[in-house]
Amino acid sequence: MRPTDLIRDALRAIGVAGVGQRVGAADTNDAFATLNGLLDQWSIQKLMVAYQNEIIHPLAPDTDRYTIGPNGSISALIAASIAADVMTVTQVITGSIVKGMTLQTATPETHITAFLSGGGGDGPRAVGTYQVAPLQTQAQAPLSAQYPRPIGIRSAFVRTNVGGNTPLDHPVSPLAAANWQRISQKSLPGPWPQALYFQATENNANLWYWPVPTQASEMHLFADAILSRFASVEEQLTLPQGTELALRYGLAELLLVDYGVNDELRIRQVKDLAKRGRDLIKASNAVPQEVIAYDPAIVSRGGASAGWILHGGFSPT
Repeated sequence: MRPTDLIRDALRAIGVAGVGQRVGAADTNDAFATLNGLLDQWSIQKLMVAYQNEIIHPLAPDTDRYTIGPNGSISALIAASIAADVMTVTQVITGSIVKGMTLQTATPETHITAFLSGGGGDGPRAVGTYQVAPLQTQAQAPLSAQYPRPIGIRSAFVRTNVGGNTPLDHPVSPLAAANWQRISQKSLPGPWPQALYFQATENNANLWYWPVPTQASEMHLFADAILSRFASVEEQLTLPQGTELALRYGLAELLLVDYGVNDELRIRQVKDLAKRGRDLIKASNAVPQEVIAYDPAIVSRGGASAGWILHGGFSPT
C-alpha cells in the first residue's frame, strides 16, 4: 500500500475518479497534502494513536532543562546499516528507538516508518529490522537519531544506579503549567527528579526537571506516538490493522469539500464509513478504566459497598 493507492481509492469513493482511471499529478499532490494533514489531526487525538513511545535519555548532574524534537538536545545513538528501505540495528548505544525518529545519514529526512522484526525501545528487544524512508544504502556505522517532538508526556520514571547491580526506578510526575509555576525554588537540588514540566513549542519542545538532579541517572518518558507524515506518494506503507479503510474514507470525507461533491447519498455514505473507521480505531485503543481495590476492612463497613466513603464515613439519612 502506498499513499498514491489511498488517494486513488478516496477519489473513487467520492465519484471523482472512475475504476481504472489514472489520477493526474496535480490531483494526487493536492490530495497528498490533505492526507498528511489528516495524519496531523489524528496525532492530537488520544484514541486515534495505537501506542506510546518510550523515550530514554541520560540525565547529567546539575542540568534541569533539555529540548526534544528535530533539533533537540535529546537524541539516540544506534549501530545500524541500511539496504533500500530496511535498516538492520545491531545495538542501541544510547537512548531508544521509536517510530518516526529522524536518522542522520547521507540521505536527508531519513526516518523510521515501521517496526519489522525490531521491537523498538532499548536493549535486546530493539535489535532487529525496521522500515525506513527514503530508499538508500548505508554501511554499518553508529547513527545519531532525533526523536519526534511529542504532543505531551503521559508518564515517566527515572532510573538510578544505571549500570549497577540493582538499578532502581522512581516515578516522576508530569506537571501542568499552573502547578509548575507554583514551585517557588525551581533550582532546588536533589538526588533525582520527582517532577517534570513539558512545554510544547512549535519545533522543539522544552523539558524541565525538578528538583535539579545532582547525580547521573536515566530518564524514561512515555508519550503518545505521533503518526508520521508520508515522505512521498510512492512510499511503501505498513499500517496497523484496521487503519487502511479508516484513512481511505477519512481522506475521502475531506476531499468531498475540495471537489464540491453534492451527491447527498454519496456524501452520507462516505461520512458514515469515515466515522465507522474512526470509531473502530478508538474502540480498539481505548484503555479500560482501572478498578480501584479497597481494603476488605473498609469494604466490610456498610456491607458490600464502599460508597459510604463518599458521605464522609456516615450513612446518608
